Amino acid sequence: MATREIVLWNGVSSQNRPKLIRMARERLGLYLSHLSELSGYSSGHLSKLENGSARLTKGAFLKIMKALHDYEAEQIGLKEARDG
Repeated sequence: MATREIVLWNGVSSQNRPKLIRMARERLGLYLSHLSELSGYSSGHLSKLENGSARLTKGAFLKIMKALHDYEAEQIGLKEARDG
């Protein structure tokens, strides 16, 4: 596991991980359906993960956070290209 992933996993308490996903998704202006496309998890499952009614594994957490990070990086790249 990469150092960044270890820090992300270990640096956030288990009860705050679902909140972090929701906050990051909302900050990026994404609906669950869009995050579903990006992460490969269904919207229903993502909703359960965010509200804590489904167990959030390390693998799922890291995959979702990577999808959010990649989306944000893509949006920054598009903005920079547009603003030139």
